[in-house]
Amino acid sequence: MLDAALTRVARARTAVDALVLEDVASAGDDWDLVSRCFLYPEGDGRLRFHDQLRWLVPDASPETATHVKLLDYYSSLDGATAPTEGLRKVAPWLEKLHHASRADADGNVDSWLALNPPTREHYWEYGWSLSYVHKRYSAAARVYRELLSQVPDDNYAQHYYAFNLDRAGEDPVVADEYFRKAVEGDPTNAWWNARLISFLTERGRFEPALRAWSAALEAIDPGGDRSGGDWLPYHLHKHVIQSGLDSGNLELANVAHRAIRPPASSAEIFRWLQTKIDAARQVRRLGEALFPAHVSFPEWWRPRLLRARHGETASEWRAGRVLRADPKEVAVALGFLPDQGGPVVVHQVLARDLWDAAAPDQEPRVGDFFEAALIDGKRRVEVEHPLETAVDRASLENLLRYLSTQSWTS
Repeated sequence: MLDAALTRVARARTAVDALVLEDVASAGDDWDLVSRCFLYPEGDGRLRFHDQLRWLVPDASPETATHVKLLDYYSSLDGATAPTEGLRKVAPWLEKLHHASRADADGNVDSWLALNPPTREHYWEYGWSLSYVHKRYSAAARVYRELLSQVPDDNYAQHYYAFNLDRAGEDPVVADEYFRKAVEGDPTNAWWNARLISFLTERGRFEPALRAWSAALEAIDPGGDRSGGDWLPYHLHKHVIQSGLDSGNLELANVAHRAIRPPASSAEIFRWLQTKIDAARQVRRLGEALFPAHVSFPEWWRPRLLRARHGETASEWRAGRVLRADPKEVAVALGFLPDQGGPVVVHQVLARDLWDAAAPDQEPRVGDFFEAALIDGKRRVEVEHPLETAVDRASLENLLRYLSTQSWTS
């Protein structure tokens, strides 16, 4: 409770009436500790947070109610519609605009614009809050569009206009245009390039994504010197590799991974991504997935389930997956390693009584993974159900964001 109270009162960047700040803190019995140890008086019954202690406060955006309370307070001080209406009103007016930007959780852009924000930085803050804190991507896109109508070459606004259009699933053609404008205005910006490449590959535009990757590397690291460092691979290469894997653009993922140089290439995250690439390429070549997602690629083609139950006595080991099952038969994909060459996959249809004999009390379900082997001369099967991963609403909405009539034709 104390951490939360400190986070709230630290959002007041100037001295605030003590009663207002006590209400903002909502600290309960901890208010005496907060007010005595973290605040100091600044005349006329006001308290101010010790700037030297701000580093102790959790770096988190408090609930909207905190900003609403501070917005009301600063609004009562200035009564102005523009910062030019009196020098003494400038500070509270700016604080009013700051808290108005953070308090709006619903995307009431018209009300915010009526405050006459004077600088691009105010638009940036409001757009960031709508997008990052409140996930109001469509409203955030409008904020950046309004700024671009006044400052067309604002590089930050170009990028985040495109980003928020994309996140909202709106007008991918315009999003493409502004992602590119941002890169053209700042071609060495790793984040701008990574987002453009990810946008293209997520839209299934694999060739343009590869071209954008080549252009990015040529602009940012033409000699390859930075691609082994401790910053660029984590802010460019990693995101491009992950978007390639997520979208099935294995060529992009592979090309981006090969561009990483030592010592970064030996980092655990990039070694792990290499195994993900290798696994995806093998699945594509075989045409079947035979191992659950939680089994790492180096552990493929090694008995796990049967070894755990039967030790080293298994022979003729196979990995498999159930493709179809009914009361009479079970269709499966079976993979094995021959004496020479890479893995081989075959498809078989088993009589149901053969499955039941090999896997007693293990009902076959479509999608189940299993291991099969000979144990003491008898065929045995051990089944592993895929892990059921809950998909939260926000993730699902992100995956489906372009499933709209206008987007199908874009």
